[in-house]
Amino acid sequence: MPVFMDQHIIRGLSPEEVERLSSAKKEKAMALNCTVMLSWKDHDKGLQIQLIDAPDRDVIQQIHDDLPGCEHVSFTEIEEALVDILIDRFEGQPVTGSPGSSPSSVHMVYIESEDDILLSHQLGIHELKSLQASFSGFLRDIIGEYLGEIIEISERTQFIAFSSLVKTLNFLKILNEVRSDSYRPMSLKIGVHSGVVCSDARELTRQSLRLSRILGKIAQTHKIFVSSSFNELAANKLLDVCDYISPVYKMTGNEECFLLKLAEVLETNWQDPDFELSDLSDAVQLSKTQLYRKCTSIIGKSPNALVRDYRLCRALKMLKATDRNVSEVAYDSGFNNPSYFSKCFNERYGVRPLDYLNLKKASLI
Repeated sequence: MPVFMDQHIIRGLSPEEVERLSSAKKEKAMALNCTVMLSWKDHDKGLQIQLIDAPDRDVIQQIHDDLPGCEHVSFTEIEEALVDILIDRFEGQPVTGSPGSSPSSVHMVYIESEDDILLSHQLGIHELKSLQASFSGFLRDIIGEYLGEIIEISERTQFIAFSSLVKTLNFLKILNEVRSDSYRPMSLKIGVHSGVVCSDARELTRQSLRLSRILGKIAQTHKIFVSSSFNELAANKLLDVCDYISPVYKMTGNEECFLLKLAEVLETNWQDPDFELSDLSDAVQLSKTQLYRKCTSIIGKSPNALVRDYRLCRALKMLKATDRNVSEVAYDSGFNNPSYFSKCFNERYGVRPLDYLNLKKASLI
């Protein structure tokens, strides 16, 4: 059955009233064939949060109906891997926001590899399959060794969550060593972010995955990008990220805000052929000079190169996932000229888009 994170208000209630309410909820849940798996309190927000195993959302609502003193806030279905992490962090531990305790964190690692069709062009099909199988086995082993959980997985990307900061650092240390050696052809990009487990798992997951993804995508293949929250948590434990992984780029909070805004603007405007540098600078509220300095300092690219590469990345996905021809993809990606698009694509990926389509067909045979 799905698991829901359920929240209700306890601010203003005495400890006895909170206990009576919790007992009543558990009894009603049992009567409806549901299980309250875990319960903790966020005193700062005046909430009690529970993980409830239930058939569907309607049953969760039935648990709250006609329950005296229960002021319901919301309930959210959460991923199985996140359930395991929450249980690991909160079962038998001090409640969030209580005196003497600190909020727990989930450490999210985003890994992105090179497109498999491009890799098959470079390595050949058989060597590629051997490399991918080797990497999958290696990654599975070290995720298990350091008690990580795969949150999301796709053809090129993986999100892995850890509850221990030290285990995350050791995982990254090993991964960083092999990506520049055994798995260099895969051009692995890595981003790391820590999110505080509070009363909203949906918001935690959305924000953490989004920032981890952005950090991973802008990361160079030789450098890991870590968020300010991850670096701060390490510093609080008297740990230096650089002792585990190098080279590394430590983000600041201001840089993260800039990247989030930049990503939002690009996602909205990448298909518009009239979207220019002046539009980008206006959207992020920086002068062209300030924008240039920030982009080259953080990302290592000029704003123009950033927009072009973003369009090319989306074009690559379209070529792979659809049956559109090169001209259609060029126009749909914000390029006015298919010939210029082919030139840029070849410079970026080492193969012309038409050849890429032919490689895709060959890989399906």
